[in-house]
Amino acid sequence: MSAADGERIAVGGGAWYGGGGILLARLSSDEVALHPVQESGRRFTVSGVCFSGDDRHLAASTWSASHHHGPTYLF
Repeated sequence: MSAADGERIAVGGGAWYGGGGILLARLSSDEVALHPVQESGRRFTVSGVCFSGDDRHLAASTWSASHHHGPTYLF
């Protein structure tokens, strides 16, 4: 998913048993950061990401082991 300005992209992913995260990249500077997604020792796979209309926030949906639901995050 790219921000409206085309400057940043966000990609979510992971594996069957969690261990996923969000990869954020700033295209103009080649800056890349990986942010693992975990909470209280549980690891989650990021299944979707979306920037808000004003590009100030990023929402991420998740799932955990064996396709059990996970929390939705807002950054």
